[in-house]
Amino acid sequence: MKSSRQPRATRPRRGQICFEEALALERQGAFREAFQRFQQCVALAELDRGDVYFHLGWCVEQDSQPDRAMATKYYRRAAALSTNPLVRMNARFRCGWLFMQQKAHRRALQEFEEAVKEGDRAGKTTHRLYGDACYWYALMLEAQQRHLDALTWHTRVAEGFPALEPESRYRQIRCRIVIGDFTGALQSCQWFNRPVPEGFSAERFAELQRLAQEEQRWLEACLQDSFLRDEMA
Repeated sequence: MKSSRQPRATRPRRGQICFEEALALERQGAFREAFQRFQQCVALAELDRGDVYFHLGWCVEQDSQPDRAMATKYYRRAAALSTNPLVRMNARFRCGWLFMQQKAHRRALQEFEEAVKEGDRAGKTTHRLYGDACYWYALMLEAQQRHLDALTWHTRVAEGFPALEPESRYRQIRCRIVIGDFTGALQSCQWFNRPVPEGFSAERFAELQRLAQEEQRWLEACLQDSFLRDEMA
């Protein structure tokens, strides 16, 4: 005879409750209160401590008086301890972002590179966060005057991440100009002779089109002058 008793519902564990309460505060923008709650979660064994440290870093970063050094410290703990590759990748990305805001471009470059490597190791190369990490890594390569390397990464982003393609296409123009590939840069300008890509900001695309058109006029003038000089030589 089967028992008429219903199976007892699984009771949420203490760590899950604490973490959900902290997340709710974070979503409300109550970052200081959320920070205190996340601190209580650190010692609870059933949670991913790296994930908890990531949220501690996020709360510190988003505070009205952010402590970037402390946020970086928490993000690095998250990258070292989390069992979730996306958390590790995001932690490295946030470190890179914070260093970039401080104009510490070399350190930002290293952190974005580590974020990319995390994505490679975990097979997360189609994830939007991976695309973001690649894009900002390319920008930091530009900041280090490594324009050929940056061009390679901008091409990779443009081909793999439609949401970032217009931004990377414009950066390709800038990189080609710096390395002296004026013909290639002019060809890259042609990409912007199209409607706004689906899902991309119309306002931002119009701005990129305007910039590309300015570059195109300058490139055409430079190339024309070059041809005239060659003919007169």
